[in-house]
Amino acid sequence: MSELRILLVEDSAADAELAKVRLRGAGVVEHCTSLAAALARLADATRPRPSVVLLDLSLPDAHGLAALDRIKRAEPPPVLVMSGDDDPASERAALERGARSRSATSTTSSSPSRARSGTASNASRRASTRSCSTSRCPTASDPRR
Repeated sequence: MSELRILLVEDSAADAELAKVRLRGAGVVEHCTSLAAALARLADATRPRPSVVLLDLSLPDAHGLAALDRIKRAEPPPVLVMSGDDDPASERAALERGARSRSATSTTSSSPSRARSGTASNASRRASTRSCSTSRCPTASDPRR
């Protein structure tokens, strides 16, 4: 079985760290801090394709459902949406636009673990984490990994 590859798209350092902790052992977590970085990562054919995208809907370069619409145009793997908005109408709209799941997030929320239990539970138990905070995620040979 191949290892689960999770692309975490989250600009908040605190929320990203919480997600990484909750996802530890689920697979390889790769972190991008903007939608542009995530789109560049998804377009990089030299690297293994992520198995799933965890997408925050409040990013510096995309906000709300527009972020989901833009990433869906890149034909990504399944997208799980994370949002601080727990409005049922927003949840419905995200699901109608192709998100596989939508979870409200906060520093006390269990949503990353819900995403893990729903999507990553059958994954390899090894985890490694890479971060990128520039406009492009590092390549596999990048020493910053």
